[in-house]
Amino acid sequence: VNRSFCLEDSLLGSSAPEAVDELARKLNAPEHFFCPISMELMRVPTLITSGQTFEKQAISDWCRSCEGGNLTCP
Repeated sequence: VNRSFCLEDSLLGSSAPEAVDELARKLNAPEHFFCPISMELMRVPTLITSGQTFEKQAISDWCRSCEGGNLTCP
């Protein structure tokens, strides 16, 4: 396994999500690497039928956030 560069365990020595997000921003990670709902680096990107990509947990929470669930795209 080539592990020449991994945000989660190189440069940081920590895999704390906040530290990884901060490092990704410092390294100028492309905007589309960040979830438009949570504004955090996507770890489990999930493509929805509209063609947009969100962090899996964020879009799952969005769909359940209202009584009966949100049926519109964020």
